[in-house]
Amino acid sequence: MAFAFWKTRTAPGTCTCTALQGFDEEHRIAYAQPVADRFPSDTSYKMSDERPNDIQLADAIANRDNYLLVSPALRAFLEAEGGARAEFLPTQILNHKGRVASDEYVIVNVLDVHDAIDLDRSEVKWNNIDPDKISWFDELVLDEERIPADCRMLRLQHFTNRLLVREDLADEIRNQGFTGVSFVATEGFTR
Repeated sequence: MAFAFWKTRTAPGTCTCTALQGFDEEHRIAYAQPVADRFPSDTSYKMSDERPNDIQLADAIANRDNYLLVSPALRAFLEAEGGARAEFLPTQILNHKGRVASDEYVIVNVLDVHDAIDLDRSEVKWNNIDPDKISWFDELVLDEERIPADCRMLRLQHFTNRLLVREDLADEIRNQGFTGVSFVATEGFTR
């Protein structure tokens, strides 16, 4: 069982977005905490002014929060094939003029967190503000025995702000032709 980190890829012509607007507890999404019961119906992402000519919507849209922001098609695929407990938080995408470009995108908040980092073999730098979180590492080593065999998407305890995907799921996502999607192998991963 091999895993990779989900990375949103921006192609020419596709938009990127600013940070989530309209939700004061967005940090809870980064920590894989459930928020669906208090997530407002009027949240939005605005297309970034740094790329004023890029207005196409990819299936996965890069955003300043680094949350997984996905199209209806990718949402449906992840609901059917993702193999993870997740919330799908509806939000709007606003164009450069502040008009609604889409109200069908969702933030995927994966709630499955597993203690699968081999801390003895990984070289980590702990966060000075939150000592239970890893800020970066020179090398990441997973203990895949700690990940349930049926788990296809997860977050790592101590490093919840990145989504980990089993490689067979990554291959299926690539084969479906979803746009804005790429994956980075965990082997040799540094941050």
